[in-house]
Parts: sequence; structure tokens; C-alpha cells
Amino acid sequence: MKRILVGLGFSLLLLALGCGGKEAQAPAGQGRAANAATPQAPDVRALYPEPPAGLVGQIVYVPIYSSIFYFDSQQTRELSAMLSIHNIDLEKRIELTRVDYYNTKGQLVRTYLEQPVGLNPLETTSFVVAEQDRTGGTGANFIVAWQAPGEISPPLVEAVMTGSSSAGMVSLTSSGKVTRSFGLGRTHLE
Repeated sequence: MKRILVGLGFSLLLLALGCGGKEAQAPAGQGRAANAATPQAPDVRALYPEPPAGLVGQIVYVPIYSSIFYFDSQQTRELSAMLSIHNIDLEKRIELTRVDYYNTKGQLVRTYLEQPVGLNPLETTSFVVAEQDRTGGTGANFIVAWQAPGEISPPLVEAVMTGSSSAGMVSLTSSGKVTRSFGLGRTHLE
């Protein structure tokens, strides 16, 4: 009897393990996650499509150091971060289509725009990550997507990170890097 119960228990365990595989199977045509506990990353490129015909645009990556290591690799200091987007064109308006904040693991943490936002010539807009916000980590970043009609000077996209402690003030800057460009005639400064 004991042998039957052990065999039955083992069979039920195998059956349970075999049936648990549904979440690990991806729909046809899609890849499978390397580990069932690690969710598959979304297709980030799909979030940032090409602008409509006749418009130019770019996708800009900006590193954000909202947490930095100090003393050793075990201790971090949180910093506030301000992303600034400057329309440096003297004549034309640009439109920001996305401003997204990603964490160290490349996961989308926050989308700052509900709808596109226009910037007139020489206008600037800013987006802030508070010092207490630990969602980004040491390798956080912003992705900025913009578009405009015809040839234009691309915006200046940069970040300033600051923090203070009893030891003094910390201040860092980082510049955006274009990862994709789109459209007719591209831009003046590529």
C-alpha cells in the first residue's frame, strides 16, 4: 500500500509539473522567455514607430543616474534627475510623442506623456524624477521620441542629476544619444 501511495504521489507531482507549462509557452510566431520566472521584454521598437510621411524625427536615449554607488558597490546615494528637452530651432515647432522612463533592467517604469506635446522655437520642457524615487536604479534612462515637419535642427536633450548630503553636493550631467532617425532630408545636425 505504501508503495502505491508513493507511486501515486510521484505521478501526481509529475502531472502537476507537466501541466504548469502553459505560461511558459508563447503564442505562435513569438519567442519564448528564457526563464518562466523572467517575463519576456516587450518589443520596445514598437513603442516608437516612424513618424507619418513628410515628418522627420528621432528616438533619443538619455542615461539617468538616479542612484550612484559610493564607498563600495553595496551603498548607493539617491539623486534627483531633471530631463530637459530644448527646441533649439529658431523657426519650427517640434512635437514630443513619447517621454518614457526605464529602470536598470530595461523595464518601462513610467510614461510621462498622455498625448503629444508641442515645443515652439526655443521653448524648453522638463521632466523630473524625485530623489526619493528608487524605481530607476543605477542604470536608469529616458527614451524621448520627437517629430517635426521637414528639415529642422534637432532638439538638445540632456539631464542634470543632483543630490546633497552632509559631505556636500553632487551634480552630474548626461547628454542624449540618437538611436534612430526618420524622415525626409533627416535633420541639419546629424
